[in-house]
Amino acid sequence: MKSTKQRCVALYGGRPSRRCASIPGVRVQRWGSSRDAGRGATRDLVRAIKQGTILGVVVLTRWVGHSDLSRIKTACRQAHVPIRFVRGGQSASLKITRTLVAEVLHG
Repeated sequence: MKSTKQRCVALYGGRPSRRCASIPGVRVQRWGSSRDAGRGATRDLVRAIKQGTILGVVVLTRWVGHSDLSRIKTACRQAHVPIRFVRGGQSASLKITRTLVAEVLHG
């Protein structure tokens, strides 16, 4: 099992003020899209991916622009960080996030 200390799963897209559902034993951090949180949010997420503090990324594609998505996908590919895409809302993102956490933590 990989350590989750100081690492989290990133939920990217939409407004960062929206509450994230919790997953026992793993921190889920919400990152707003450029449209909702400004360009710095995407830049900060890409930096965190490159620094190794992100276990995996779940992207809510409905609220993400093409250029931001491209930057995040590139960073994940280079850092070997798993990424999943969700077209649905809150319940779909929670299901995908839980699946991603299980994959990352248990191989």
